[in-house]
Amino acid sequence: PHEGGWGRGGAIVGFVGAALAIGFAAGAESTIGKHELGTTIALGSVALASLLVMAPISAAGGSSERSGTGATGLLGLRITGWILYGLTAADGAGLIAMGAAGVSIPHGPSIAAGVLGMASLIMFAADDLVSRSEAQAQSQQPMLPEHAGADLELRQSLMQRPTTPRLVVAPFLTPVRLADGATGGLLGVVGAF
Repeated sequence: PHEGGWGRGGAIVGFVGAALAIGFAAGAESTIGKHELGTTIALGSVALASLLVMAPISAAGGSSERSGTGATGLLGLRITGWILYGLTAADGAGLIAMGAAGVSIPHGPSIAAGVLGMASLIMFAADDLVSRSEAQAQSQQPMLPEHAGADLELRQSLMQRPTTPRLVVAPFLTPVRLADGATGGLLGVVGAF
């Protein structure tokens, strides 16, 4: 049985961080132009802090599962997660600096940063779960029979790596036409497993 890393805990941190990031970013977005600028800055700062703290913790959970187990996780998802992490950190820091300088913050960038941060954390959490699943599958592989009379076909079938479940999560952006003829965009996350 697998007794290795803490991928499940890392995934929980990632999912909780994603909820905090989008929740506080939505709160910051909703206060723009309605309350003192300090309220918007405070909510945006909490959203950014939740990302900056929880993303590395979540990523470390997946790493702990992959360490020494032969599990690979989802490298593309990890890379995309780190790119989104960097973009969100830069965007969030820029917005906070604008607010601190007394510059009016427009509608849109705050929630966009929240969506990017949420996506980053969800990607790390998904990688945590896949890495854990792979590590568990690796630890449950039967040992090869070492006696000389073992059937060659049996030995080869035991050496084959079992298929592991894969979870794919990807952001998407698509144009839409509304019933009244107006056009717009739809941003979301799609997943498959």
